[in-house]
Amino acid sequence: ESRNTTSVVLGVGTLIHSYPYDWRTKKPVIIRASKQWFINTDKLKDKALTALHEVSILPKNIQTGMVSQLERRPYWCISRQRSWGVPIPVFYDPETGNPIMNK
Repeated sequence: ESRNTTSVVLGVGTLIHSYPYDWRTKKPVIIRASKQWFINTDKLKDKALTALHEVSILPKNIQTGMVSQLERRPYWCISRQRSWGVPIPVFYDPETGNPIMNK
């Protein structure tokens, strides 16, 4: 059985794009899928926004960015892996693999 196929080249050229770099180490950030921990900020949003407006944060754009983030994002990832970050101590049940949580 023969098949008729047509190859079409839409364009040839050089593509330049940005790549994320760690601002501290100046090395490329390797993005990989991994399990993460998130906080539902909807439950904290009102108190957090009130607190952000009651304190002075310098430079001012940091405060503006924090307010914007709280207003736009319902979840906040607290477990981002960074070489300079503080690890979250979590214990897992060896049988189920689920985290052991306090109530």
